[in-house]
Amino acid sequence: MATRLAILLSREYDAVTTTVYVSDPDPSEETIRKGQQWIQNTHETMRKQAQELPLMMGEEEQIELQSRVIPAESVVDGIVQAGDESDLVLIGASEESLIDQVLFGSIPEEVARACPAPVLMVKRYRGLRRFWLQRMWDALYGALPKLTREEMVDVYKRVRRNARPDIDFFVMI
Repeated sequence: MATRLAILLSREYDAVTTTVYVSDPDPSEETIRKGQQWIQNTHETMRKQAQELPLMMGEEEQIELQSRVIPAESVVDGIVQAGDESDLVLIGASEESLIDQVLFGSIPEEVARACPAPVLMVKRYRGLRRFWLQRMWDALYGALPKLTREEMVDVYKRVRRNARPDIDFFVMI
């Protein structure tokens, strides 16, 4: 849905669409190659979708697609960095687990807060029941206290440390 919208906006405003892959801050050649392959697959999907979408009178079938692999500390930082050079950031809403959302927040929401360019989030419709459940969850989640970045890292380290099997674990088993 997000790629279709990008195609339509690109056609309407004769704009360039840049697809971004965010990698580790010091990416290996394999990581860069993986990112470029992911972008290539996305571009192939977009070209196929562009052919399926109807053209307006006198419109040509050309959309300009660019790509970038951005090294960054986090996905949010990479997208925000790309947003610094863009007029609009189009992002699909991610499907993060409930625990990840509670502990670390939602990536699309963090991007929307931090990005200097307007951010358009695309999410598919899942029915009224899911809509109202999400609304109730958002209200409850908004009332909960938020962890700072340092607290998140500390929680993550503790969970990882305590999840390792040690002598006590084997004795209990």
